[in-house]
Amino acid sequence: MAYKATTARNDGSMNVLHVVSNKKWTERAEPAADLAVAQQALGHDVTFAGGRWRGKDGHENSVAFQAREKGLNPQVFHMQKHFKWYDTLRDVPRLRRLIRSHRVDVVHAHMENAQLMSACSARGMASRPVLVTSIYDPEGAPRGMRSSRLIRKHTDGLIVITERARRSVMQTFGTAADRVEVIEPGIQLEVFQPDRSVDGGRTSFGLTDTDFVVGMVTRLRTDRRMDLAIDAVERCAAQCPDLRLLLIGRGEEAEPIREDIKRRGLEGRVFLGGYCRGDRLGAAFRSMNLLVYPVPGTDKSCRTVREAMASGLPVIASRVGFLPDLVKDGVTGCLMDPSVESLVGILRELYANRDRFHDLGHAALAAAQRRFSLDLQARRTLGFYETLMAQVSAPHPSSLRSRGAG
Repeated sequence: MAYKATTARNDGSMNVLHVVSNKKWTERAEPAADLAVAQQALGHDVTFAGGRWRGKDGHENSVAFQAREKGLNPQVFHMQKHFKWYDTLRDVPRLRRLIRSHRVDVVHAHMENAQLMSACSARGMASRPVLVTSIYDPEGAPRGMRSSRLIRKHTDGLIVITERARRSVMQTFGTAADRVEVIEPGIQLEVFQPDRSVDGGRTSFGLTDTDFVVGMVTRLRTDRRMDLAIDAVERCAAQCPDLRLLLIGRGEEAEPIREDIKRRGLEGRVFLGGYCRGDRLGAAFRSMNLLVYPVPGTDKSCRTVREAMASGLPVIASRVGFLPDLVKDGVTGCLMDPSVESLVGILRELYANRDRFHDLGHAALAAAQRRFSLDLQARRTLGFYETLMAQVSAPHPSSLRSRGAG
């Protein structure tokens, strides 16, 4: 089993296949598609593959539909988030043919089942592509038997989002240092530029220009701790008369939240803005003065926080997961304890001290522009591919592991 020693193109471009094992437009699909578009813009041949929305790939929440909206021409497979033998038996031969027909240099998987499918498809090829996997959990890769075998035996390189995830992978799986790279996910910075003109302003959400607006963008469910923000705004009412809360999102708790707001008499203070995407999401961020983000949801890379920072918003976040890596306490935002008292104290301080509030917002915007560029992510990822492709002399099964590792 051998790597491709170099790309087949004289211009230095690569042929990259991104694989997302999901039919839904999820927290993994969008960053994978954004990276594919950014690599394509740099002159590389990029193919994007995702799962099939059963008979309805035109559905707006499907990977295929949204990938096309971004200008990609997605290859649609049966593969879903979780492993299924029937889907695997149908998809592996197709994926294998795709790799060969497109002369793919790098297969980049973005979910565990995509990693498995990629490994199965490339297995036994005389000259196979380099296999790369992105891990979006700030703590590192899952530690099950399947994950361990895939990483140790069937993965050439791993991309993680924090240094501690890198250390965890190296310690847990014996991964060699030059086979793990820390690269933060990028976002479309231009969509969230504070001075970008978009349709819909504060009035479209029921707010006024004089309101001081605390925002939350999350799925409306109990475990996302919207209660902290609602309780804090209620407690601050006397001292902060124009303080408002704008909740953006949808979910199973929307109606109970609406009823709770009415029961407390907070209709004029707490507003439900519904689900927003694209320019409407940009308008929502522009309607806020700051973002509160109590806990990460299913997206452990906290895309919402990165988008808020790119909109010039200070972020109040808890000390959980990736959040302390994103929000520098007292510089780009504030870190809080997951309690109403902690949030109330921060809100009152920022409400009273507008100069400090504006300084935090400017610093957040500068940090986002420096760290979250898709072009930067694409260039660093392509450089990592090149490093892996150059390391063709070591036998594959041991090349991912450090010397002496078990």
